[in-house]
Amino acid sequence: AWLPLFSDEAYYWVWSHHFQLSYYDHPPFIAWLFRAGHFLEAFANAVRWPAIIFSHFSLLFWFELLKEHFSREKMKIWFLMASLIPLSGMGSVIMTPDLPLIFFWSLALLSMDRAVHGRGLKWYGFLGLALGLGFCSKYHMALFLPLAAGWLSWRGLWRKLSWQGVTLAALFAVVFSSPVWIWNARNEWISFSFQLKHGLG
Repeated sequence: AWLPLFSDEAYYWVWSHHFQLSYYDHPPFIAWLFRAGHFLEAFANAVRWPAIIFSHFSLLFWFELLKEHFSREKMKIWFLMASLIPLSGMGSVIMTPDLPLIFFWSLALLSMDRAVHGRGLKWYGFLGLALGLGFCSKYHMALFLPLAAGWLSWRGLWRKLSWQGVTLAALFAVVFSSPVWIWNARNEWISFSFQLKHGLG
């Protein structure tokens, strides 16, 4: 609570007081998280707390994903390394769009792993939700799809997919990312245009 808001955080905090489906240079999820902390604004910068707690749940997804592949010792090393990496260590207490992106990317990885290994249609639903809300966090979530396709090809796992499940995941992804699409459609696709020029310029 005593750590001041950095300039980018203050920018997203202002967004949260001018609520929209999306914004000019980023998707909306970071503003939604700030909005969840408005009731704490009387306590210095505790407005961050709901988002910080939310983002740390991504570690639970990694625990679930890795426990079937790593020994206890390897798990300890992985979590130690994760706590020392700037983005998921010290950076995990600063509110940027990367926090919800990491959360939903982690959920998408876990969901895809469970879906491919036949754990039920619900995991395809979680995958679609993660893709949709991940896209509402940061446009980089779109990179998950070609990377996932590459992994499925490399491991020869396409045949294990349920195409009913893939359809469900696609539907959920469209529904949960709809705030970004609606806002852009109403604003001449300016956010996508800005990010393409910003990223490729």
